[in-house]
Amino acid sequence: MKPGPLILGIAGTCLAAGIVIYIGLKPTEIIVSDEPGGFAGIVVNGLTNEPIPDATVMAVQTAPENKNTLKTEHTHTGQFDLTLMDGNYIVTASAPGFTTQGRNDTGRTIEIEDKTRYVNAKLKLWPTSTVQGRVVAGKIGIQADIVLYYDHDASGAGDYEFQTVKADEDGHFVISDAYAGVSTVSIAAEGFANVDLRDTVISPGQVVDLGEIPLRDGVSLFGQITDATTRRGISDARIAIRNMDNSVIAETTTDRDGHFRLPATDVKQVAVQIDHDGYHPHSKTIQLTGNANRNYDIALHRAWGLTLNVQNQTGREPIKTRIVVIDATTQATVYESTLANGIHNLDNVKGGPFIIQAETPDTMTKAHLRAASGDNVYVRLRPFGKINVIAKTSDGEALTQGEYRYFSRSTQTENETETPWTAFTSSEFEIADLHEGFYRVEIKSGKKEVGSHEIKIQNGDVYQLNLQLLEGGVLSGRVVTELGNSVRATVTLNNDSRVVATDKDGYFTFDKMPAEPASISIVPRGRDSKETRFTDIIVKENDRVEREFRVDSPGTDERAERRARFEEMRERGEFPPPPPPGARPPWGDGPPPWGDGPPPWGDGQPPWGDGQPPWGDGPPPWGDGPPPWMHRNHDSNNSNHDTGSAQNNFAGEPPEIIETPKSTGRNTRGKK
Repeated sequence: MKPGPLILGIAGTCLAAGIVIYIGLKPTEIIVSDEPGGFAGIVVNGLTNEPIPDATVMAVQTAPENKNTLKTEHTHTGQFDLTLMDGNYIVTASAPGFTTQGRNDTGRTIEIEDKTRYVNAKLKLWPTSTVQGRVVAGKIGIQADIVLYYDHDASGAGDYEFQTVKADEDGHFVISDAYAGVSTVSIAAEGFANVDLRDTVISPGQVVDLGEIPLRDGVSLFGQITDATTRRGISDARIAIRNMDNSVIAETTTDRDGHFRLPATDVKQVAVQIDHDGYHPHSKTIQLTGNANRNYDIALHRAWGLTLNVQNQTGREPIKTRIVVIDATTQATVYESTLANGIHNLDNVKGGPFIIQAETPDTMTKAHLRAASGDNVYVRLRPFGKINVIAKTSDGEALTQGEYRYFSRSTQTENETETPWTAFTSSEFEIADLHEGFYRVEIKSGKKEVGSHEIKIQNGDVYQLNLQLLEGGVLSGRVVTELGNSVRATVTLNNDSRVVATDKDGYFTFDKMPAEPASISIVPRGRDSKETRFTDIIVKENDRVEREFRVDSPGTDERAERRARFEEMRERGEFPPPPPPGARPPWGDGPPPWGDGPPPWGDGQPPWGDGQPPWGDGPPPWGDGPPPWMHRNHDSNNSNHDTGSAQNNFAGEPPEIIETPKSTGRNTRGKK
C-alpha cells in the first residue's frame, strides 16, 4: 500500500505553556519546559478513530536549511513521541493499507522554538481504496490501457491523473492505493472507441467494482498540423471531430511539434475541424471505416502574416536591410523596419496582397517583390557587379593617364548603351555599380586605344580585366572548337615568332601586325593536341581585325583510333556488343565511383558476370571507346572535359574548354 503525508493545519503557533489548540475531537497542547522540544501524539484511522499499529511518523526539518534533520519513529501502538531541536518541520504519518486524504496532503508544518513541545497530537490516515473491473469486446477480454483521473479527491485537489495500469490478457485490471473522491476511469484500446466512466465515486476503504466494461469498434485519428509555408509544426492548434448532428465527439490540441491523436470513435462519418489563431480554418467531412488508426496530416495556410528570409552581402557587420511592406490594395505601408540577415516572421502584417521593397545604404541591388498573406518570401540582395581594370602601355608599362568608356547591354536585348569617355589617373581603376548584363571596356591614350571582348557580369561579380594599348594593325582572335566551345590554347604568330596564350574565354590579341600576309599556329592545351595553322591573314596598318579560329577538339585523332581498336576487339568477342543508346549506369553520367583507374574487380570478370551490365541496354558513360580503366588519365589535376565528345571524358588528358555563347561578330572598332 502507498503511504502518504497527512496535513493537520493549525491556526498559529503558541509558545506559552498550557495553551491548547483543538484539532478534531482531541486537543493538541503546546508547552514550554526545560526539556528538549518535540512532537507527541497518536496515529488513528480517520473512519473509526482507532489507533493504527505499525505506523511510521517522520519529521523533516525545513529551516534552518543547512541542517535538514530527519527524525523517524515506528510505533506498534499508534502512539509516537519525537524529540526535536529548535526549527521548522514537516511531520507526516504512514501505515500499510492507509493513505492520506489526497494530493494536497503534504504533511503537518510545525515550529519548535525555545524547546516548544507538542503533545496529544492526532494524525489521521484513511484506509486505501481499490478500483477494479474487466474490459471486454463481446465475450473476449481486451488488454486495454486504464487511466484513473481525479475530478477531485477528499483533500480538494482535482483534475489530475492518479494512476495508469494495463489490463491483463483476460481484460482484468486493478487500481490500488486510491484516494477517496470523485474520479473518471478512462479505457483505451487499439481499434476501439474510447470509454470514459465519469463521476465514479470512491469512498475510503472501499473496493469499487466496475464490472465488465464493453468496448465498441472505432478508429483513432492522428497526424501533424503544419504551417503550409514554413512546413513547421503548429503547436496548440485545436482539432475536433463532430458527428452529423454537429455534436463534438472528441477534441484535442497539438503538441509543440504539431502532432495530435484523438480518441477512437465508432462514428463512421465525421466532420474534422482544425483551427488556430492566424490561420485559415480547415473543415472536411471524412469516412472512418475499419478498426485501423488513420493518419490525417494537414497544412494550414496563414490568414495573415509574412515570413521574410533576408540575405544580403555588404562585406561588413552589421548586415542590415531596410524592408518596407506596402498593401497593394490600399497603398498603405503596413510594415517598415531594418532587418538583419535571417528569417523574420511578420505575424502582425494583415491585408494584402503586398509589395515588398528592400534596399541597403551600400552599393547593393534592390528588391521589388509581390507576395500574399502567409507567403514565405526570399529577399536576396547582392552587391552590384564590378570590373577592375589594369591599363598598360604598348610597351607593357603601367598606363597612369588616359581615358576609358564602356558599352553595356542587358541579357534581354541586343541594343548597347555607351558611356562617355572618362579620364583615369591610375593604371588600376574600377568600374563599379554594374547591373547584370554584358559589358565591353575601351581605353585610349593619345592616338592609341584598345577594347576588350564582351564580358558577362552578374550581381556580386568582380571581373579582373587587363588592357594594353596596341600599335599598328591589331588581330583580335578567339579560338573555339568545331562545336563553338571556347578553348584555352597557345597561339604563335609565325612571322616574328611571338607567342601568346588565350584567356579562359579563348581570346587572344596580336598588335604590330606585319604588312605582308601573316600566319598563326594554334595548339590547344591538353595531351595529344595537334597544331592547326591559319595563313593569309591580312591586317592593314592602324586597322583592327576580329576573327574566330576553329580547331579540332584535342584528342580527336586519338579517340578515332580508340574507337577503331575497340571495334576490332568487339569483333573478336573480347567485349559485349555496344547496347543501344538511352540507358545510364547506376552512378549517372559521370565517372564510375572507383574513379578513372581500374575497376575494383581488377582484370577479371565484372561483378555483373557475362550478362548485361547494370546500366541496362544503353551505352556506358564513357561512350563507344574502351572503359576508363583501359586508359588511365595521367593528368589528374585537369578535370575540364570537352562536352561535345563524351568518349573523351575518361581517356587521355582532356582539353580545358569553357562553354560560352557563340560570337555575335560585333566589330568594336565600329562602335567607337
